[in-house]
Amino acid sequence: MTKPIFLRRLSTTVQFILGFLLGIALIVGFSAGAIFLYYRKMSTLPEKPVFSKSPSSEELELNTSDSSAITEESLDTAIAKDEAKLAEKSTSATLEEEKQDEAAEVVSEPELPPNAYRAVVTWPQGLSLRAEPSNNAGRVGGVYFDDQIIILEDSADGQWQKVRVPGSNQEGWVKAGNTKRISEDESVDSDTSQDEEKLAAEPTTEEELELPANSYRAVVTWPQGLSLRAEPSINAGRVGGVYFDEQIIILENSADGQWQRVRVPGGNQEGWVRAGNAKRISY
Repeated sequence: MTKPIFLRRLSTTVQFILGFLLGIALIVGFSAGAIFLYYRKMSTLPEKPVFSKSPSSEELELNTSDSSAITEESLDTAIAKDEAKLAEKSTSATLEEEKQDEAAEVVSEPELPPNAYRAVVTWPQGLSLRAEPSNNAGRVGGVYFDDQIIILEDSADGQWQKVRVPGSNQEGWVKAGNTKRISEDESVDSDTSQDEEKLAAEPTTEEELELPANSYRAVVTWPQGLSLRAEPSINAGRVGGVYFDEQIIILENSADGQWQRVRVPGGNQEGWVRAGNAKRISY
């Protein structure tokens, strides 16, 4: 009786194992089939689309040539319009400049006050314009050697003269005895035009003929002016000075580039000044 029970239990166990294995085999088979179908579908190329009508090569060439011709015509038209606009702007700018020049000439040549007269600066280093007839008065500007000015009046002690700078109409006081009166027959405009013609034709002074090849003119930009020293050193002796806005001639730079050897026009005085305090004048 024990043996049949054992056989039944063994048969049940074997059936369970076979059923489990069969179930796993079915799951693996279905999974493999699904994966195969998926990859087969994904690897199949789609059908080539068919258009109703595609342009021929001749039509493409015609379209390309037409667009190129249109583009070239558009560019030519745009260039012509730009040139016309530039010509109009240039003409209007020229007319505007002429009007401004005429207006400037009218403004810069007011009538001289009674007893006023024109003069030229004779002091080689130029003159400082001061707010009052005193050495302690503030400096309001300056005039160069050989500049033309208008003498307005003399101070009570006769040591100073109130002057006006033509063009800018700037006024100030200068030391008397450093200007020379210009006769009424001499015209400021004629003198200026003659000087410009001479300068354009050739050098007019011995100083300009003696300028070294690498020298150039500059104007002092340091508000307090510059000291001229005998050597390129702050400890060197002072041999002179130049005012703010005064013209000088740069002759050379020191080896370290910190100093410049300069010449003062008119007096031909030379010395060293700190570099970076003068602006080159272009001609």
